[in-house]
Formats: sequence, structure tokens, C-alpha cells
Amino acid sequence: MRKVAVFLVFLFLLFLIPSSVSAFNRGLVMGEATTSSQPVPLAAGSGTLLPDSPFYFLDLWRDRLRMLLTVNSEDRARLGMKIAAERLAELQLMLQRNNPRGVSLALENLTNHIDESRQILVRERARGREVAALAHDLNEAIDQGQEFLAKMEKHARNESKFLIKAAETQIARAEVEIEDELPEDEQEDETLEE
Repeated sequence: MRKVAVFLVFLFLLFLIPSSVSAFNRGLVMGEATTSSQPVPLAAGSGTLLPDSPFYFLDLWRDRLRMLLTVNSEDRARLGMKIAAERLAELQLMLQRNNPRGVSLALENLTNHIDESRQILVRERARGREVAALAHDLNEAIDQGQEFLAKMEKHARNESKFLIKAAETQIARAEVEIEDELPEDEQEDETLEE
């Protein structure tokens, strides 16, 4: 009984500690100021457990539980992008440590969360719900993430550079589907930016 209580207290504390406790300020990660009008912060920061930790699975479980407990689909999609931003911060740390396995884990989880957010958007559209605002928020977050990945790719070496390019390709495919749900004027802007 005592072990169960200790485990439950540990889980409770794990969820109380926000993933940005050891986080980087966006200005530190991206070298720019954060504005409060942005719907999804780009790099909310790395979690307390990083991909090179043997306990990283706990961070992944916590994120999965956060997603499961978020009832509103739009909020769940936005949370997925916030978690993806945390993976970007982890990616930067893994690149600094020259840890290809950590880079791979961060990128895998990054692309999984972006794809999950995309799938939520598609499901909501199929249900006949208005998704333009959600598509806008997801697209903005992806654009910021792509800028960040492009910066990281410049500093990556060998296998890590290849992994980042592969992730960029996956993210670009998800972005195309998300952009299809933007209002026409925003779609035109996106086309001009490319």
C-alpha cells in the first residue's frame, strides 16, 4: 500500500510540475521576443526529462495523459502543438549535446504531435465544424517550427541533419493539409510566402 501511495504522489508531482520548469524562454531559444498574441508559443521549453534520460518515457506518458484528459478537440490540437514546441527545445539541446538518438526521439515525437493535431483538424472538419481559426493557429505554429528547424539544420551534423530534413518533409505534408482549411485570403498569403 505504501508503494502505491508513493507512486501516486510521484505521478501527482509529475503533473504539477509544468513542462516549462527547466524551460528556456522563447527569446533564449529563438533569439527573439515573445508576444502574448501568439496562440501557441513556439518553444515553450524542454521538459524536465530529456530524450537522453532513461526516464524520458515518463515525460511522454505525461504528455499522452494530458492529451487524453483534454476533452475539447480544438484544445487538444493546440496542446499537441504546444507539446511539439517542447520537442523543438529538446531538439536544440540534443543537437548541442551531439546526441543523434536524442535528436531522433525529439523529432519523432515532434512529428507525431503535429500529425495528431492535423488529424484532429481533419476529424473536426469531417464533423462539419468550423475549423478556420484552428487551422490558422496550427499553421502559425508550424510556420514558426519550420523556421526553428531550418536554423537547427544549419548547426546539425551528419545523421542529425538527415533526420531534420526528413522531419521537415513530414511537417510540410501536414502543413499542406492544414493550409487547405485556412480562409482563402490566408491561403493566398501562404502561397505567396512559398
